[in-house]
Amino acid sequence: MKGGMVAEMPYADFQCMLDDPPGHRNYWSAEYLSGFPDEAVARYCDSVADMVVPSPSMHAVFPLGGVLSEPTGWPVPWRGAPWAVHPFGVWTDPADDARGRAWAHSVREAVMPWSIGAVYLNFIGDEGADRVVAGYGEENYRRLVEVKRSWDPGNLFHHNHNIDPHAA
Repeated sequence: MKGGMVAEMPYADFQCMLDDPPGHRNYWSAEYLSGFPDEAVARYCDSVADMVVPSPSMHAVFPLGGVLSEPTGWPVPWRGAPWAVHPFGVWTDPADDARGRAWAHSVREAVMPWSIGAVYLNFIGDEGADRVVAGYGEENYRRLVEVKRSWDPGNLFHHNHNIDPHAA
């Protein structure tokens, strides 16, 4: 590994590695993949060309699997994906806002042929209702809509990735 390092690290430090630096602007997204063949790797690597630089942006890819991939009763449809790409754009100049968002979306587009269509909601910003459904899975989302209709029909709790009680 050229220029790499492997070392022990406290869990709390590991857990905040992907936090955006205070005072910076940011946008991130993710795509969970069924595989990461050579063509996907090449497309992923080529997409770094449009990243805002210099910046503390991250062009992350995570191997998944193991215990994480075991089924549970929780509404997380991405568990079976063996790979996740996580473009994490961070910049300081407001003039780079559109460029930073476009880069994250271009990374997703580059690997879309291998996407499983599900996503971890903590890894995305405001990407629309379809991505919220992708985060829970369609069946889980329908169940959550029914709960929301019963407990919050006025949609008072509508921030973050909203479950719309009026969704069909």
